Amino acid sequence: MKLFDQGRALVIGVGEYADSRWNELIATRDATEIGKTLINPDLCAYPPGQVQVLADEKATRQAILEALDNLAATAQPEDTVLISFTGHGALGTDSLYYLGSYDMRFDGQQITSGTAVSMADLGRKLQAIEAERVVLVLNACFAGSGATMLTKGGIGAERIGTVIDEKASRKLVSDASGTERSGRAIITASAADQLSHFLRDGSHSYFTNAFLSALRGGNGSSATSGLISLFDLYSFVHLETNRLVKATLNQEQVPLLTLLKGAGNFALAHYPRAAAIRPDAIPSNLPPGIRVDVVEPITVTAFGDRASAVNAGAGSTVTIDNRQEAPLINFGNNNSVGDIRVGDLVRGNLTKYADGTRSSDDEETVVDPAKLLPRLSHEIGTARHVDEDVRDEAVSKIDLAVKSFGRGNRERTRTLVIEALELLAPLRGNAYLNSKARKLEQVRDSLG
Repeated sequence: MKLFDQGRALVIGVGEYADSRWNELIATRDATEIGKTLINPDLCAYPPGQVQVLADEKATRQAILEALDNLAATAQPEDTVLISFTGHGALGTDSLYYLGSYDMRFDGQQITSGTAVSMADLGRKLQAIEAERVVLVLNACFAGSGATMLTKGGIGAERIGTVIDEKASRKLVSDASGTERSGRAIITASAADQLSHFLRDGSHSYFTNAFLSALRGGNGSSATSGLISLFDLYSFVHLETNRLVKATLNQEQVPLLTLLKGAGNFALAHYPRAAAIRPDAIPSNLPPGIRVDVVEPITVTAFGDRASAVNAGAGSTVTIDNRQEAPLINFGNNNSVGDIRVGDLVRGNLTKYADGTRSSDDEETVVDPAKLLPRLSHEIGTARHVDEDVRDEAVSKIDLAVKSFGRGNRERTRTLVIEALELLAPLRGNAYLNSKARKLEQVRDSLG
């Protein structure tokens, strides 16, 4: 059978960790089998050279980020990119949600900031992937309200809860949507108020069992087209996961699909032993009763050479005018000026101005370095139209400041913040970056 040439995949499974207390080997088995299924010429038929599996000690934070960079460098607009993660996940000490890499470290029931892959890290990497179709499959623990759910989910217990909340999914789809890209979707192992179950002596988690069955043909719904589509796969996983969990544990577990409004169906892989390939036969709609979270894109009118559509948020109408030296965004009654980027609206990172004066967005009534420094690291790291090498060097200084402050060394933290500000000084002609540098100055002064 002809290969599914447009298919590219990154499959991550972390079952063994540098800190062996967190080991759950079923995650490794899940990822290994997904990788084998994708490159099987009689099943999904992905080209072997276009599928990378990172497991255990190979799945460090740096290795995962580099693998995502490689996808961005190699994926073409016509490609279909599948990214799958199985392993621990939790809120971080900086209040971001993290996927646990091999080298993650825990501080109590939270992942130590910067020691794993945050949703912010992932969002930035996904934005850089030019493929029109990207599907992210997440089977990772979610601490729904602080440490409570993580503890209840049972790290070290018989079953582990593996959930990412719906709000985080909506933001990630919006951040990753890109200019005029609607083929972005996230499938999570369960809804935010549910656990994703597995038994330690099982071959795979319940969700992965259903996912593998779907890739291997499932209930045969893809036979007509000869292609496994996003909607076919999700419909099967949605129903089969819940059936398996109910039958064995008498619990509810319903995977969730999150996608942009208007996103259509598309092929993810070859259907096993297909007699013919007929893309025109792919169903355009999900079956009724299947749970989907739809993100409403913002309607954008844009002007100027650097104008770009922004898909994020919910149901607003926005005008972007990049003909000015400082691009203007009009929200009806409020204006925003700054370096406009895809995903800014959903993250709330725009530099806001009213009547020519700074807004309260640039002022912190209470300066808390523990909260501000990690946030500024992320926000400065996403600044565009600046020298990226200098920007990234400044972010490295801020990341070191986060660690230093966590160790109680205020003097060293202040020195690192000053060094970051010195690096940012030549870049402060950028309105967005200038506002973030002012907040960094507030941190410096608070450490004073």
